[in-house]
Amino acid sequence: MSICNAAKKARKNFSGQSNVRFARYNVSRKNKNKGEQMPRRTDTHSTNATKKANGASTTKQAKSTTASKTHNAKARANSGNHDKQTHTATTTNKNLSQSNQAHTTKDTTKATKPASQMPTTKPHSLHLSKSQYLRGVQCHKRLWLYKYKHELLDEPTPSQLARFQAGNEVGELALELFKCKDKIAFSEGDFSAKIERTKALIDSGVSSIAEATFSHNGVLVMVDILQITPQGVIINEVKSSTGLKPVYIDDLAVQYFVLSGAGYKVIGANLVHIDSSYVRKGALEVDRLFKKVDCLQAVIEKQSEVEQNLCAFEKILEDSANPPQIDIDLHCDCPYECDFKGVCWSGVPDENSVFEISRLDSRTKFALYHSGIARFSDIRDFSAFSASQILQIQCALDNAVHIDKVKIQEFLATIRYPVYHLDFETFMEAVPSYDSQCPYMQVPFQYSLHIDYGDRFEHREFLADCEGDPRVALVESLVRDIPRGAFILAYNASFEKGVMKRLALTFPQYAEILEHFCEHTADLMTPFAQKAYYHPAMRGSYSIKAVLPALVPEMEQAYKDLELVHNGGEAMEAFPALKAMDRANRWAYRHALLEYCKLDTLAMVKVLGKLRGVAKNKA
Repeated sequence: MSICNAAKKARKNFSGQSNVRFARYNVSRKNKNKGEQMPRRTDTHSTNATKKANGASTTKQAKSTTASKTHNAKARANSGNHDKQTHTATTTNKNLSQSNQAHTTKDTTKATKPASQMPTTKPHSLHLSKSQYLRGVQCHKRLWLYKYKHELLDEPTPSQLARFQAGNEVGELALELFKCKDKIAFSEGDFSAKIERTKALIDSGVSSIAEATFSHNGVLVMVDILQITPQGVIINEVKSSTGLKPVYIDDLAVQYFVLSGAGYKVIGANLVHIDSSYVRKGALEVDRLFKKVDCLQAVIEKQSEVEQNLCAFEKILEDSANPPQIDIDLHCDCPYECDFKGVCWSGVPDENSVFEISRLDSRTKFALYHSGIARFSDIRDFSAFSASQILQIQCALDNAVHIDKVKIQEFLATIRYPVYHLDFETFMEAVPSYDSQCPYMQVPFQYSLHIDYGDRFEHREFLADCEGDPRVALVESLVRDIPRGAFILAYNASFEKGVMKRLALTFPQYAEILEHFCEHTADLMTPFAQKAYYHPAMRGSYSIKAVLPALVPEMEQAYKDLELVHNGGEAMEAFPALKAMDRANRWAYRHALLEYCKLDTLAMVKVLGKLRGVAKNKA
């Protein structure tokens, strides 16, 4: 998500109430931090409110019985949504660290390097999980709020919960990659029990452990997959992303810090991520789905920084009454979108904020905000803005609609009837389900087609069966519904063209007709992207969801009146979930998907009609 879009989202509503309606995504506030099972610690710096929040969290987490974590699960943890490694008991924490150290003399994989090479760190009174550490690396205030104002945490969005599920699936597959049969489960008691279980497994001679748990110097980590060799241990961090990011080095670095400090000889630190170039052919090839990146040297070079960070965190957490004075900036969305925007962004204006200015880079937006220019009305010098940006600002200040009739008429002159209004719905998977599918490929499963003859309309549609690959059946239906030479209109046509081009590459027998369709597809978004028509209600955006309520207000209510599926994100989540539903729910969601997609193309018909009216002076 760009900073601009994140700022817009933050400005509108930070409560993030989840609309997820599928059991596999149904994670509520009461169990989303289900890893926090340790007893509430006695903290001399804690206020009563803090103790209450920590105690409530502990009670909630004792109910959790499942565990699985990889990139997106932990990405959510890193953004405050699934923090499963909280250390919350002072006495217990000391015992865990001592227990790890005492075990050093028993294990040949531990304490094999000279004492001079062991980390030299000062004792900390911290009680941090790995994900909390990463919160602090991103922003000290984010860590402080999580520790002392946890009740203000934003709810996860449906898309975030979907990524969490994807992370779980990738994590399970990674076990196959390492042939890992031993896993530390949440059901195995508190973190003391998990650490003891980890040590027992190492002593038994196993070669790998999932969720291996360790504690040192106030920090607790759970290693995705730990390999144990006669020479030492190897840390493997599994992510469902498709490449290495700087935050992953921080992730591995704190794990290295804990294991080394606990006496283990760490001989490897790897990032295991999805290989986006993998194309499934037949049975899933797990060894080709994943890529392993050796990060050991970068992780070692980070060790002094880890210690510096822990000292800084300890200092800011000493004051449980006053959060660090940190203003909003680029870090609010880097590397993850912060889940305390409801707190920190509350001072950003709800309307006409500088964060709404279209195509203005994020640094400039924050520079304006920090200089006291938060609203359009605060702007005095317009020299830094483009003509398009000035138009947006002026329309908002004057509450006026801008219409360039000449450009609209030029666009309408390109329209040829009958018009085939086309909209696809797609979903993406980290792990490909079908042949000729690669990770995160957009797989179309549905389309809606409104045919505008000028004096009447006709509607056609397709929704695939959920049991198999939807693509061939979709293409065959599309070819039946759209004749050669037809004029196709889509909103943000690059998406529809992209879908058809990928289908052409995947299924060569349909390549010629699909490429023909692409050549005859125009974009209804064009006049709005050019600001030939601009309404202040669009708030700098020309997406269909911004344009539609401004041009056809009654259509906004039509989307709200839909049942079960109200937007593309919900449609993307609903289709893969159909397989797990009973007959009644499956029928209800299929009906909802059809109604939603039908409304999308009907909206395009309405928008085109509005433009025709404006061109005839009937706006």
